[in-house]
Amino acid sequence: MRLKTLVLAASAAALSVLGACGDQPTAPAAAADQAAEQRSAPTSIIDPTTGEAVATNYNPAGTVVVIPGTSALARLGAQPLAYCTPYEPCEPCGFDQPCEPECDPNDPNGGCYTPPPPPCSSLITNYTEYRAGVEPYSFLEVSGTTSSSCGFLVVTGLGARINGSDDYTTLALRGRRVNADGSWGATVDYRFGSSPNHSLEAFGEVPSGYAVTGVAIGQSGTEDVRTIVLYYRQVQLTSAGVRMVGPTYTARFGASPYNYTDASYITYNDNQVFVGAGFRSIDAGEKTATMAAFVGTLP
Repeated sequence: MRLKTLVLAASAAALSVLGACGDQPTAPAAAADQAAEQRSAPTSIIDPTTGEAVATNYNPAGTVVVIPGTSALARLGAQPLAYCTPYEPCEPCGFDQPCEPECDPNDPNGGCYTPPPPPCSSLITNYTEYRAGVEPYSFLEVSGTTSSSCGFLVVTGLGARINGSDDYTTLALRGRRVNADGSWGATVDYRFGSSPNHSLEAFGEVPSGYAVTGVAIGQSGTEDVRTIVLYYRQVQLTSAGVRMVGPTYTARFGASPYNYTDASYITYNDNQVFVGAGFRSIDAGEKTATMAAFVGTLP
């Protein structure tokens, strides 16, 4: 395993590359009202002892679901990580899967009561997978969705980490359920990868009331996730149902938030929103060569 390389591109050169980078998502010509990018300071620091980037803006929120996997399986071309599915839900009792019986230890008759599960009211029951990167159809080293026993949650946050062998080992997804009346349910944090509980090198989250409609990621020629870009839109109840409305906003995160990115995917459809993602890094050029975007459809 090689030590982390500390490669810092000059900001002027990085911005020049960013402007010329062909894989950057661009809005359709008709989207003239697209909002200006929201500028912010770096959200990750470089650990001087390890040379690894560490996200300083990540704190677990709500229920935390850990789905461990092995990158060895990924290198063999198999699905690398376990998914939450309606048949194998991730949530603990009380979120939206049936609960275990509750027993009163003071009841001499051993009285037990099994609370009924809350009704399923998921809007998103399916998704489409889109690929990006210089090797878009290769295997994934980390991969996950916000699936549950009651459909999919919308993605509101995303983070990741790469180890010193150029393998993604950690993926974090923050999801939140959107109800049919446009209201929001509880927040759930999903952790995937061969090291699902490792610290993140970069993490980003969108404001409350908004959901992720695009993701771009970059390594800046290092073995770290240095740049995460989240594209997001407001979620609102309309005459057509719950939809993504208004302009697409942009927020940047990581140790080098304004550097170029290696792979990206964005949707401008009003009835589409991210419900998961997957990535793979390569040594040649120290870049994220493979990206999967799991995009859910609102009814």
